[in-house]
Amino acid sequence: MRLLLSLLLTLVEAMSFFMALFYVLSRTKAFQVREGEAAWRLWLLRYVFFTGITITGSYLGIQLPGGVIANTRAVGAIVAGFVGGPWLGLAVGISAGAHRMTLGGFTALAGAVATTMEGLVGGLVHRELERRFGPGRLPGWQLAGGVTFVCEIVHMGWVVALSYFPFTSPYVMLSRVIAGEAGVLDVAIAAAILAATIVVALWAAGRVYSAGVLMYGQTPSIRRLVVTAFGRRSPRRTAA
Repeated sequence: MRLLLSLLLTLVEAMSFFMALFYVLSRTKAFQVREGEAAWRLWLLRYVFFTGITITGSYLGIQLPGGVIANTRAVGAIVAGFVGGPWLGLAVGISAGAHRMTLGGFTALAGAVATTMEGLVGGLVHRELERRFGPGRLPGWQLAGGVTFVCEIVHMGWVVALSYFPFTSPYVMLSRVIAGEAGVLDVAIAAAILAATIVVALWAAGRVYSAGVLMYGQTPSIRRLVVTAFGRRSPRRTAA
């Protein structure tokens, strides 16, 4: 209980700091569009600012067992999308996601993908508001909070999904077990999916190899290879 309260307090403090910083800087001339000013300059300034906020959110978080980082990284990416649109949100999300990968932990990949998608989603909300109400319209706190909540739910789902995905399950599921977030049934399901994937991959590799032998001397193409390997084969005709 004490850990939960400490975690909640730390995250609220970080979010409050970011919101206050954004409010102050949004009132400065540097963040205001001036007539005759190059649009790329404002875009670059916003990119640097929001990327810095998003990356800082990872460092202000709390390190949990298994490499999990409870953080406010999503705030910077989503707000970047709200303010600058899809391209700014996507650029900030990709940059902060790439940085998250360097920190390690079993949630690194899920966190990187989620941060990128959160920036993009914020940008799509920005575009929809502009289409309905005109330029310069920002979402209210209800919409902003709802979008952030949904994005974080999806983020949590990514972690669980990657622990069952065959190409990442050996690493992610093991880390979930170390962190105490997965039981015997979870490990058994992940192992069964991985074993089934290996069997299917070996079968497919054998079919492709056989098709390659049959196509020896012919002009190669992916479509012909797939048809030869996995297409229906006509039954052999036997002489009467």
